[in-house]
Amino acid sequence: MVTTFANAGFHVPVLQVEFHADDEACKGNWGLHVKTTDGLSTIHVCYTHERSLPQQIGRQVTLLHEVAHVWVDQNVTAEQLDAFMELRRLAEWDGDAAAWADLGAEQAAEILLWGLTDDAHSINAQIDDSDEAELAAAYGILTTS
Repeated sequence: MVTTFANAGFHVPVLQVEFHADDEACKGNWGLHVKTTDGLSTIHVCYTHERSLPQQIGRQVTLLHEVAHVWVDQNVTAEQLDAFMELRRLAEWDGDAAAWADLGAEQAAEILLWGLTDDAHSINAQIDDSDEAELAAAYGILTTS
């Protein structure tokens, strides 16, 4: 999965990946990115056969989404994040204060995945402002150094 980032000419994120048979490690989600105090990123993938997508496809999409979180964390500056949040008209980067689709971290991961996969990944339907021009502008902010 990290080859997707390398093929795009991006720095390959440093991370660990753990797969789980249930969703406990992901706190009920399909996947979870956890950054420890020493800066190591661990991705937990908990996509199970009970979900709507076939399991292998679901795990791949979940893994890429979570790797995108790590890539943003390791490569995007505070200034880029501020510009991204302003462009997307978002108030919260992460946490429980807003719905999933209204979090900058989730939109950044989805938009990065959209850009890296040549539109093969459809933006989550929960995310507003998802026409191609809006997505391309946001992708540009995240990926221009």
